[in-house]
Amino acid sequence: MPVYLKPIEKDSIIGMTKEFHSILIVACPGCPNESLAYLRDIPLAKKITISKNHTKIECYAINQEVRRLSEIFQEQGLSVEIEVLNEKYLCLLSEDDCETLRERLPHTDAIFVLGCPAAAEGIKKISGVSSYILTGMRTVALFFYSYKYDPKSGDKYINEVQFANITKTVGNDNE
Repeated sequence: MPVYLKPIEKDSIIGMTKEFHSILIVACPGCPNESLAYLRDIPLAKKITISKNHTKIECYAINQEVRRLSEIFQEQGLSVEIEVLNEKYLCLLSEDDCETLRERLPHTDAIFVLGCPAAAEGIKKISGVSSYILTGMRTVALFFYSYKYDPKSGDKYINEVQFANITKTVGNDNE
């Protein structure tokens, strides 16, 4: 069951990044992609033609958000680097995945994570304690969905959605 996330507002993004000169956007293809597809009623995934004989599936919604954020950051004069994981969820990385990602991450003043709290913690672990980790989405609920597939275009859309509220549990009845 994915975590339903909403992106933080543009003014908040600008406020939290105004002290930096460079930023890395790290985007997870899981919960944020699903959440943005539902929120904006855009495809979850799109078939992209690379060449006459080769196509790939792009996590469309998250890539659109990365482009939007990149423009916001560039308007602020920030140098922007991007790392979108189209196949690996940030909350489900093996030690080998972590090492590979660590080697690929460029050094920037801050890392802007598009993902759930587990994704942000994963990036914090991978990048080391000296990096400023900023989260670009807030957790709203858990959700379950089915998707519809457009056979003509190859696009996938979120179809029916059910939400489950997140409740905080402190301690238990035996304490």
